[in-house]
Amino acid sequence: MIRCVVFDFGNVLYWFDYSRFYNLVQKHSALSADQIRDVLYDGEDALSRRLETGTIGRDEFISLLRSRAQIDLPPEQLERHFVDIFEPNTPVVDLAAELAAVVPIALLSNTNEIHYEQYMKHTEAIKLMSAVSLSHRVGAMKPAEAIFREVLDQLQLPAEQCVFIDDVPAYVEAARVLGFSGVHYDGAIDLRRALVDLGLPLRA
Repeated sequence: MIRCVVFDFGNVLYWFDYSRFYNLVQKHSALSADQIRDVLYDGEDALSRRLETGTIGRDEFISLLRSRAQIDLPPEQLERHFVDIFEPNTPVVDLAAELAAVVPIALLSNTNEIHYEQYMKHTEAIKLMSAVSLSHRVGAMKPAEAIFREVLDQLQLPAEQCVFIDDVPAYVEAARVLGFSGVHYDGAIDLRRALVDLGLPLRA
């Protein structure tokens, strides 16, 4: 029996678009938007990965990003632009609120200190969560087992009693290997129907 629904954040509860950030800061840099993206994401030691695993904090990240991407903006303004990438996926946020009235819901997200502290934790969806497992706190990113174990420890539930919803198929599969029921959310799926089919007490 499913007793908890665990949501991913980005592109499930909230849409995100990093191109908004690249295009904004490119106006204040000698680099192109694509080159700024590469500064964030290229390589095993990429700045984004270091931030999302908590190996660097917000101040060091912003300093390194300003330097490596040659961005001529004050740190606080650069941070604001870095956060301004989210929009609510209203139908899923509403569904999460409906679920929270009948079963515990939780968050499991590859994310960073800046996005969580400056945006995510202030959203209505996060206020509904019974547990929150974040890569920068755990020190591990999906699909690593540790981040899934962290949310189960907080919930005090076995994986077999939880369903995990994510937009990345590999992450859904990693959850299934551990015993979760898994739902791949691609924006087109009837998420309500998928959860009803798993036995969740929702109106069809």
